[in-house]
Amino acid sequence: MQVHENGEYELPNNLKLIIYGKNSKHKHPKNAALYYSDETLKCWIEAPCFKSEKMIHGIKNEEYSKPEREVWIIHPHKDKVKNFWGKLIEEKPQQGFLESFTKMKTIEGQEYAEIMISDGGAYFEFQYLDLETCQFIKTANWGGRF
Repeated sequence: MQVHENGEYELPNNLKLIIYGKNSKHKHPKNAALYYSDETLKCWIEAPCFKSEKMIHGIKNEEYSKPEREVWIIHPHKDKVKNFWGKLIEEKPQQGFLESFTKMKTIEGQEYAEIMISDGGAYFEFQYLDLETCQFIKTANWGGRF
């Protein structure tokens, strides 16, 4: 679920990140922008797909699951892609929601903006935005539950 209010965050290198709320004209998934200090647009940021194993594959409750009924602690966050006849051909990670900027984090000697990506409900993960390329890197950390 898209955040309710706009979130404005000051970043290094005179950059400002704005995550637009659901009452703005900018709607999910492309509801964030990176601006220079003079208010000129650097790039639009699209909400990424989930990358952490716990979000993609979920966590099954082995104690209560039975062969006829699976019980999940965290449901898998996957979109099932079916062909014309309804046969499952692929499972893709779902796209998350941009929640908030948390902090700058150094990974392998480079600084990235740590962004909270949620499922619109109870769970979230942290993904890292490269401020030079405006792309999320492959690294992601499962955050937990709100």
